[in-house]
Amino acid sequence: MKQILFFLLSMTFFSANAQEGLARKEPDQQRVLAEKEDYFLPLDIQKQIYEAFVTSIKGKQNIALKDMQDFFDAYPGEQKPESWLYWRAYLQFYASIFYFEAKDHKQAEKEIDYGVDCLEDIEEKSEEEYALLALMQGYSAQFKSFTKLSTGLSAIKYAGKALDMDDENPRTCYVYGSIDYHTPSLYGGGKKAEKYLLKAIQLEEEREEVNEERRYAPTWGKLEAYVFLIKMYIQNSDSEKAKDYIVKALKEYPDNYQIVRLQEKIAQKGE
Repeated sequence: MKQILFFLLSMTFFSANAQEGLARKEPDQQRVLAEKEDYFLPLDIQKQIYEAFVTSIKGKQNIALKDMQDFFDAYPGEQKPESWLYWRAYLQFYASIFYFEAKDHKQAEKEIDYGVDCLEDIEEKSEEEYALLALMQGYSAQFKSFTKLSTGLSAIKYAGKALDMDDENPRTCYVYGSIDYHTPSLYGGGKKAEKYLLKAIQLEEEREEVNEERRYAPTWGKLEAYVFLIKMYIQNSDSEKAKDYIVKALKEYPDNYQIVRLQEKIAQKGE
């Protein structure tokens, strides 16, 4: 299976310092995902994790990411709630990307493997856990010399399971489409990528009248689908479609770092 490197830097860049984000919120702003004694996962944990990643990448030091890992490790007790396991896995994904960029592939593999273990510890997985697990298994395949094929097939299986559970979710559609694109035709891949990436960018998150737990569900997926779709069109030498979706993406994500970079890439080619 091809190396799945399209995941690198696949979310929007935030300007705030990640370590500032670890400060406690006011009581009415601090909603609980995982709670035990004085330990809380904040409402904006997804944003904080990515900010820590951006800070670490820009500074070429893993201090902000390590601070986030220490924050998770401060949870008292051995039995971790599902929300802790999910967001710790999400953090490990970005820690792995950091070390990959630093050319420390051994540590990158260690980080991603721990994240996969966290997700596998969740007994009753929803489509959200299966989508993230598929994403991480697909990424980790590049580090596996002897189990690369089985790891890649696991990613395909989990992506399909997530989609079967909810095909109106931007994350399940994005992950399924991106993994299909990198799946060899021998295993039936490469036929549905565009369809599901397009679907992912057309879906809207339904956040009204949902239960308390769903208010804190992940929101990644749509922007990543835009980025991957544009890259796919560029790779396929379809510059007109790439330009079209860059314009559409910038309407939803103005001045986004990655979209702007892709726009500049096409301009430099004079296409």
